[in-house]
Amino acid sequence: MRTTIEIMKQVVRDNGGNISEEDYLKAIQEACIAEGRDSSITSLKSNAFSANRMHKAGIVRVSIGKDKQVWEIEAIKATLEGRRVESTPAPVAHQYVEAPKAITPKAITPKATPQGGVFYGIPKRHPDEFEAHVQTMIPTPRGFVESDRQEFRLMAMCYQETLKGNSPNSHMILEGPKGCGKSMLAQDFYGHINTPLLQINMSDGITEDTFIGSRTIVDGDVVFQDGVLTLAMEYGLGLLADELNAAREACLIATHAAMDRGTLVIGEDNNRVVKAKNGFQIIATMNPPEDYAGVNAMNQATKDRFTMNLTFDYLKEDKEVEVVIGQSGFDDEDTIRGMVKVANDLRQLKKEGLLETDTSTRTLVQMFGLMSQLSLNEAIEYSMLGKYNADERPHIEAACRARLADY
Repeated sequence: MRTTIEIMKQVVRDNGGNISEEDYLKAIQEACIAEGRDSSITSLKSNAFSANRMHKAGIVRVSIGKDKQVWEIEAIKATLEGRRVESTPAPVAHQYVEAPKAITPKAITPKATPQGGVFYGIPKRHPDEFEAHVQTMIPTPRGFVESDRQEFRLMAMCYQETLKGNSPNSHMILEGPKGCGKSMLAQDFYGHINTPLLQINMSDGITEDTFIGSRTIVDGDVVFQDGVLTLAMEYGLGLLADELNAAREACLIATHAAMDRGTLVIGEDNNRVVKAKNGFQIIATMNPPEDYAGVNAMNQATKDRFTMNLTFDYLKEDKEVEVVIGQSGFDDEDTIRGMVKVANDLRQLKKEGLLETDTSTRTLVQMFGLMSQLSLNEAIEYSMLGKYNADERPHIEAACRARLADY
């Protein structure tokens, strides 16, 4: 009987090296049922998404826009190098051998194409330049709306520095409340320039092994398996590190080295020196620690390593209405404007300490995305109220009654 880790690894490999999180769980459940094992979804979620188990299986969770996927780290490397990872039967025994020599990664060097054009001065890539798997790492723009400071322009300034080989001056940190567009800014920027973006949430219990890498067994060979940070440096990719202030200390120290000098020395891999290729950039996001449990205040030493620090808040009313219309597909401006006013009332209550939960733009987009099939009252009840603590819900309902004639 295979171990859970062997099943996890084989499920991803059998699907060509990457699979949606939903299909990943279903495939593991089917394998467990076939082998007469515990197949409850609750148990599977706990085991299949354990950061430690996933690392041992050589796989990692990756967010690509709204898509949540599980990737085999070897598949990421192989497709970036133009190789293919073939599906193979699960190994029944392991033999320890010396690690093979590492393949020198090919930098992904941006170049303008006749039909590509530019975005804020950055040459757009053509998707056909990348293998099929790598193309899936190119985010699809979802309609980020810039404020008066033109966030895309500021991102392009930093990205130009990494294209020049000036990696230490290319990194950005985006700070603000949840659901205000921090991650979407990075995703849409990379989507507009048709360039892959790795994304990882540091609050998911990401270990040093997953972030940097470690020695492990791959098909019977003992090799050093690169982590997400190492892959981004080696291939000249952007790395969106969500909730960086929830990261473990060892992971933060690694980002210091990567941002300071553009190099990372990996002692566990015979002191291999990883030098960042042009295109490597860290975009970190963080929620204000004073407003959110489970995150830490970022120390000044870490903040100082980011060339640009953008502070976000929710947009002004007219802009937020524009965003909700554009991203939800619901075009009743009066109804949306009423809910934006409700959201601003609730945000004020949070500032006054009467609420703990944020009312995010993302919440409004999700709610109005259901309005083609639900009434306003139903959308508020089924999509919005459940995001708040039980003792907060009377405040939400009162705010809705005060602003919405139909509630």
